[in-house]
Amino acid sequence: MRSASFVIGALVAVTAFTSGDRAMGAGFALKEQSATAQGNAFAGTATEATDASYMFFNPAALGRMKQPQGTASLTYISPTSKLEHATGS
Repeated sequence: MRSASFVIGALVAVTAFTSGDRAMGAGFALKEQSATAQGNAFAGTATEATDASYMFFNPAALGRMKQPQGTASLTYISPTSKLEHATGS
């Protein structure tokens, strides 16, 4: 009985550790957490602290905020693709 629970636990652990972030592993990532950072092409996001949205990239930016802040950002992403039949020889 103990052996069966160990096997089930091991399978759950292996599944949990190997099934995450496949899209980023393929070179595809969406980084639309901050409209300000997106306007700068995300250059310097680890060192900037101009508004509260930079805390996503660097939580230490909280110490540089002079007053309480809140941010909101909305991004619409509409991915499209087209597949055509290719001929080969």
